[in-house]
Amino acid sequence: MFFVITFLDLSVYSQTIQKAEQISTFEKAKYLNEDLAIFLKYKTHYPQEAFTNGIQGDVMFSMIIHKNGEMDSLLMVSSPNIMLSQSTLAALASMEKKWSPALVNNTPINKKYFIVFRYRVYMNTEPDDIKGRADDLFAKKKYDRALKIYNQAIKDNIFDFDLLESRSKVKELLGDIEGSKQDHNAATKLNDDLMSFVDIVIKGSTQTRVVSSRIVTVPAGSRMP
Repeated sequence: MFFVITFLDLSVYSQTIQKAEQISTFEKAKYLNEDLAIFLKYKTHYPQEAFTNGIQGDVMFSMIIHKNGEMDSLLMVSSPNIMLSQSTLAALASMEKKWSPALVNNTPINKKYFIVFRYRVYMNTEPDDIKGRADDLFAKKKYDRALKIYNQAIKDNIFDFDLLESRSKVKELLGDIEGSKQDHNAATKLNDDLMSFVDIVIKGSTQTRVVSSRIVTVPAGSRMP
């Protein structure tokens, strides 16, 4: 099994778009074998060279799930580095093509989805539960401080629709009705269009070495030229 990666426009896979008032129910397509995020996380390898050089970022691919349950048209949308792109593609290539299609009013449709892989390196530290801190401030009704933390969290993870929805509620309580609506609409669309986001995290520690009379800091265990 192989995938053809193309950067051509996908408008050839056009479908009839129903007006919002015509849509009473929408059901997202589903990967039939198992939990997709867990499967892809298990299949994804963080490239050693990327880790050594502190390369991280978000890799986004799109795909089409047809109304007959077939998946095709895998397309790389964005990536910060070719090593991360190749690692992501290798994981995606291991997926089966068996899906249940998206349903609008219980009718199967063709739909384009996105999958995001979040590659993150943590050196000498642990991932910050920034969402948990923001939620805690929200529960304590410290809305101004919660908003600042949600802003930071969304900056790091712009694909987390739960964060957008939480910030929408904070903005509403602070009187920013228009901003609240924008966040809510963005969260709803993201929830509909994003098939999965996969966190690929690698942790390590650094050590100092003397290289050509210079003291440098490198990941522990890495080789120097």
